[in-house]
Amino acid sequence: MSDPVNIGKISGERWAKTAARAVFDRRLTALDTRILSAIGTFADRDGIAWPSQGTLATRLGVTRETVCKAIKRLREHGYLDRYRKRTPRGWYRNVYRLLYPAFVPMPSQVATNECDLPDTQDVAA
Repeated sequence: MSDPVNIGKISGERWAKTAARAVFDRRLTALDTRILSAIGTFADRDGIAWPSQGTLATRLGVTRETVCKAIKRLREHGYLDRYRKRTPRGWYRNVYRLLYPAFVPMPSQVATNECDLPDTQDVAA
C-alpha cells in the first residue's frame, strides 16, 4: 500500500485529463476509471501515452491481467485506442491514445429547473 504522504513523489505531481463521461459510465468499474486516469498521467498534450501494463499494475497495486482487462473494456466503450509501435531494438510496445471528443454532453437525470427556462415577460391582461 502506498504512503499517501509520498504519493506525489511517485506520480511526479502530474495531473490527468479524464473524460467526465467515464466517471458516470456505469458500464465501467471504479478500477477501469482509475486505470484510464493513470494512463492519462503519462499522456502528452495530444493524448498519446505509452506506459507498460506492468508499470500501470505496479503503480495501482493490481495485477497486469487486471490492467489488460480494463484496457479492453475502455477500448470497447470508446475511451481509449491502442496500437503497437516497433522500438529501435525491434520490440513492440503498446501506445495508447485517449479518445476525447470535442464535446459530449453528460446524461442528465435532473429535471429541467426554473433556471434553465427562457425568460418570459409578464403581460397585463
